[in-house]
Amino acid sequence: MTDQIGEKILEKIKEDHIKPKPRWEFLLKNYVTWAIFVIAILIGSQATGVMIFMINHTEWEDYIQQEGFLQQILINLPFFWLIFLIIFIAVAFYNIKHTKKGYQHSPLIIVLLSIIISLAIGTIVYATGGGEKLEDIFYRRVGFYQQIMRHGGRMFIDQEKGRIAGVIIEVNPNSVIVEDFQGNIWEIVTSTEKFIPGQRIHIFGKFLSNQQFEAYIIKPLFRPFRPPKDPCLDSQICPLPPAPLPPMPIPEMP
Repeated sequence: MTDQIGEKILEKIKEDHIKPKPRWEFLLKNYVTWAIFVIAILIGSQATGVMIFMINHTEWEDYIQQEGFLQQILINLPFFWLIFLIIFIAVAFYNIKHTKKGYQHSPLIIVLLSIIISLAIGTIVYATGGGEKLEDIFYRRVGFYQQIMRHGGRMFIDQEKGRIAGVIIEVNPNSVIVEDFQGNIWEIVTSTEKFIPGQRIHIFGKFLSNQQFEAYIIKPLFRPFRPPKDPCLDSQICPLPPAPLPPMPIPEMP
């Protein structure tokens, strides 16, 4: 019976001209699968670094003091990066399961190991300032992500209560021009020239006129990873420079 089965298999192989795959094809597939696993973990780690930065450097107290603060906190949590991480952990899981001995490992162990590695590398990414830089790059260059962040910023704006969130579009010696996340343009009086176009900020103050806003406090949307040398950029508005003293009178000669 066994001989008959063997003969049928050999006949099938001859009829279909089936040839064994060379060893290098299996090795190449295994190497590519492992390479995709490593790349997926590295990309997931970048997302982890951004999440750590956003959670640690968001001024959560600014949201807690408002009405409907829970909704605002939920909107401003880094769900985009969490989904990004989950996608690439799923890619890593799929690829390691398709390696030569991947089937021998528990799916739970693979997922936990992927998360631990992503957290470890993500912490390094955050500690070197990579999380802050990557988040800023995504905001400036990825339109979909920018729209997500602007939506969260619009929830913060309340002119009657003296709150504006937006982006600096122009820096002048005694003021900055800000476009809020609702598209309104504001002139904010401040003495600092250390603000930069493209910087996202929260402003607390008083509405004056159609395009003017008196700021009491200006804060970056995220606290800088490395505190700036100028403390005015970190937590409060820079005061205007004092007016020059009047010239001393010259005594008349007798």
